[in-house]
Amino acid sequence: MESHFYYNIKFNVKELYQSYLSIKKKCPPPDSVSQIALQHLPETVENKHYDGVGSLWYNDGSVTSDAQFNVWNKDIENEYIIECLKNLPFPVVRTRIMIQTPKSCYSLHKDKTIRMHIPIYGAYDTYGKGGRFIFTDPPQVLNLKEGEVVIINTTKEHTAMNCSTEQNRIHIVTCLPERHETDNKELIQIYDRFRFCLLYTSPSPRDRQKSRMPSSA
Repeated sequence: MESHFYYNIKFNVKELYQSYLSIKKKCPPPDSVSQIALQHLPETVENKHYDGVGSLWYNDGSVTSDAQFNVWNKDIENEYIIECLKNLPFPVVRTRIMIQTPKSCYSLHKDKTIRMHIPIYGAYDTYGKGGRFIFTDPPQVLNLKEGEVVIINTTKEHTAMNCSTEQNRIHIVTCLPERHETDNKELIQIYDRFRFCLLYTSPSPRDRQKSRMPSSA
């Protein structure tokens, strides 16, 4: 089973990074959260940039799919990052900017669906240290290319590391509507390329961490 592939789309890395800084200034994440939500639930009025951050699987039952987070935050809608994501040939949902601190590693986990990554800053230093995306079975280490769209089969067990001692690893991470939720031809081809039927897997440990901020008014 294929683990990932590049979609042959590349964005301007400098503009992505400047847009990230602008979004972070407008929507600063609290110290306890290392994510900024770019999409939110239709009914969310306040704290839109926290919506979809944290647990989706331990809620009141109103959230059953990543695809429910499909409204772009109007406060940052003119940003270069949003422009890039809107111009993709397939829909994306529950999009977040993920900020991984130096010398850190996520727990091994499987996600419910495949995801798309666009690395903004890999945290690479002069010794080549920096971000690593790691699959366990079979073992595989990826050094993802900054600015490029990569589709990753995150239903396979994986983790991510930031080996830098000083710099944050910064990625745009989007969920994709599940196969039964879309009629988009490009997205269907993506699922066909992976050639598997998505089954429920345990939620990401990072998703289990409840947001400390309310997701709606």
